[in-house]
Amino acid sequence: MLFGSFFAVLGSFITGNGWLGVVFAAVIGAFVGLVYGGAVVSIRANQAVTGTGINILAVGLTALMSRMI
Repeated sequence: MLFGSFFAVLGSFITGNGWLGVVFAAVIGAFVGLVYGGAVVSIRANQAVTGTGINILAVGLTALMSRMI
């Protein structure tokens, strides 16, 4: 959710259109879901550990990207 909200704001800022921000959020959310699902299903990773790792990654990357902007 953090990735989605960050990219929604970024997409709205870049394009100047709120609806395109929603599209950005949906695309990023789908991508993160596919990465999570791929890790859990294909390499049989633990769901709790993978979910926690993605959340920690989201906190770090969104903080880094917001400083870069």
